[in-house]
Amino acid sequence: MNLIKWIVCEVAPEKRDIFDRILGNWGLVSMAEGFVAQLGGFAQGHQAPLRGCILGLWRDVASYQAFMGGLHDRLAAPHSEQKSYDAITVRLGHPSQEAHGVGNFMDAAQRSGTGELLRVARCQLKSGCQESFLRKQREIWNPGMAETRACLAALTMRDNTDPSTWFVLSLWRSEQAHEAYRRDQLPVLQERAQPMNEIAEIEGWIVPLEPTWLVAAEQ
Repeated sequence: MNLIKWIVCEVAPEKRDIFDRILGNWGLVSMAEGFVAQLGGFAQGHQAPLRGCILGLWRDVASYQAFMGGLHDRLAAPHSEQKSYDAITVRLGHPSQEAHGVGNFMDAAQRSGTGELLRVARCQLKSGCQESFLRKQREIWNPGMAETRACLAALTMRDNTDPSTWFVLSLWRSEQAHEAYRRDQLPVLQERAQPMNEIAEIEGWIVPLEPTWLVAAEQ
């Protein structure tokens, strides 16, 4: 089963260039068995500290664990003395369902230049609301994003350590296209879905993707 890794780092503004340079030097991760893609950027709306966001995609847990036990430390070692962030949050999960009518998320993430923006929402669900939450993703949110023709891929993932926490990820053709969706379609979809009936707490990141952070598996 595919594995998704979501990382958010708190980065002081004066360390932005260091963080950016280090993320641009992770190309060798493409050699890891089972690696699919890594992408990310700095989230909008956060200034002090900045939020450096990285999405890692793997074919399976065993490949990821093998990477963490070997190649990861060799890649990180050259930068160990450069403290480029002040805090880090890491979440792991498995995709639950992909949006029909848009592309496969794993495939889309590997293609350089196909998407300019990543949207991630962390949803803490109320007790007993999982089935309703997933049904609305299938019947309301996913078709709504597909209708825009600007959403390249979308999926829902469950947090491995907290079964009440779900993430919704979507990859967009451009910042302008996503902004048009937020302005025109989002209010209509929210009215239909009434998401706070199922969600107790929500946190989101809008991440313009940095081209130099993109790493895709070697073919």
